[in-house]
Amino acid sequence: MNSEPHNKKLSVPADLGIQRDEVQRIGQRSEMVKISAVLAVLITALFIGDAEGQSQRRRDREPQQSQPTTPQPAQPAPQQSQPTTSQPAQPAPQQSQPTSPQQTQPAPQQTQPSAPQQALPAPQQNPALAPAEPLPLQKTDAERADEARERQEKADLNRRLTQLSADLAGYSAYLYSAALTVAAATICLFFATAVLAIYGFFQSRAWKIATTAAIDHLNLSREALISANHAFLFCKDVHAVASMKSATDTVQEWTFYPVWENGSATPQRLLFMASSWSVFTPDIPESFDFPYLGETPVQRAMVGPHATAWGAESVIPVTKLLEVKKGGCKIYIWGWVEYDDVFAGTQRHRTEYCMEVRVIGNPETQDSQGPIPFAYSRYPKHNGHNEECMKPLTTAAMPTPGIKRRATFELRRRSIGTQ
Repeated sequence: MNSEPHNKKLSVPADLGIQRDEVQRIGQRSEMVKISAVLAVLITALFIGDAEGQSQRRRDREPQQSQPTTPQPAQPAPQQSQPTTSQPAQPAPQQSQPTSPQQTQPAPQQTQPSAPQQALPAPQQNPALAPAEPLPLQKTDAERADEARERQEKADLNRRLTQLSADLAGYSAYLYSAALTVAAATICLFFATAVLAIYGFFQSRAWKIATTAAIDHLNLSREALISANHAFLFCKDVHAVASMKSATDTVQEWTFYPVWENGSATPQRLLFMASSWSVFTPDIPESFDFPYLGETPVQRAMVGPHATAWGAESVIPVTKLLEVKKGGCKIYIWGWVEYDDVFAGTQRHRTEYCMEVRVIGNPETQDSQGPIPFAYSRYPKHNGHNEECMKPLTTAAMPTPGIKRRATFELRRRSIGTQ
C-alpha cells in the first residue's frame, strides 16, 4: 500500500480515493487499538485494586484473630500451678501428721518450701511471654480455607496481570506498527499532494493564459463590432437656400446648411450641432482655431441609420458674397457635431467640418431651374472625426440609462478679434 502512490501515475485519480480509504481504515484500526489498550489498562487497574483490597482486608482480620488468643494462656497457667503445688505436696502428708500437735513448726515448713515458693515467679513471667506463644497456635479449617483461597486468588490475579501485560505489549506493538503505517501513508499522501499542487499550478497558469486569450479575443471582437457598426456622421455636402425680397424679387441673403449623413447601420443618440462663418482677407490665417462664434444657437437633431439631415445654418448676406466674387477675400463656414452611439461604455463622438464657399454665379438672383451659383471645397484643417478633431468635446455625454434629464453642455465662444 505504501509503494502504490509512487508507482501509479497522477492521471489516475482513483488511486487517491483508494489511499484515502486505506488511511481511514488504518485510522479506525488505530482508534480501536487505542480503545483496547485503555480498556486493558482500566481492567488491570481494577484487578490490582481488588487484590489490594483483599490483602488489606486480610491484614485487618489478623489483629482481630490475635486478640482472642490472649485469654488462652491464662487457662494453662493454673494447670501449670497445680503440678508445681503437687510436686511439693508429696512430702506434705508426712508433715501433716506432726502439724496438728505442734503448731510451732510452721516456720520450718515455710523455710523448706521456700525453694518451691521462689519458683512461683516463673508463672509471673508467662504473661510477658504470652504474645509470642499464640503464633504456633493451630488455625481453624475456615482460616486455612480462607488463606488457601486468598493464595489462589492472588496467583490468579498475578497470572491475569501477566497476561494483560503481555496483551498490552502486543497491542502497543500493533499500535506502533499501525502508527508506522499511518506515517508511511501520510508521507505518500504528502508527495501525492505536492505533485497535485505542482500540476494544479501549471494547470492554473495554462487556464489563465487561455482565459486571457479568450478575453482578448472577445474584446477584439467587441471593438471590431463597435468600430464597424457605431454611428458615424460626416459632412457630405452643403445646401444653400436664398432669402428673397418680395417687392423687388431680389436675393437679400443666403442660408448655408451642412448636410450630415449617418454612414452606419445604427442610430445616434443625444446629437448636438453648431456652425459659424466668417470672411477672411486675403485668406484664413494658419493660426486660426475655428471658434464657435454664436451667430446661430447650438441645435439638437437626430439622424437615422444611412440617413441624412441638415445641420446648423449659417446666414451670409449677399453683399459679403459679392465681395468674395470680386476677389481679395474668402468666405469659410465651419462647425461640428457631437453624439453618442447605441453601444454601452463607449466614448462620445465628434465630427468637425470646414468648407470654403466659392461664388461662381450671380448671388443676387435665384434660378430654380439653373445651377446654384456656389461651389464648395474642403479646407485642410478642421475636418476630422474623433481623434482627428482639432477641438475637444464641448457637450456632455449621454446621461445614465433610466434617468431622463436634459443634457447640459458648455460652449466656449471666441471672436475672431481675440485670435
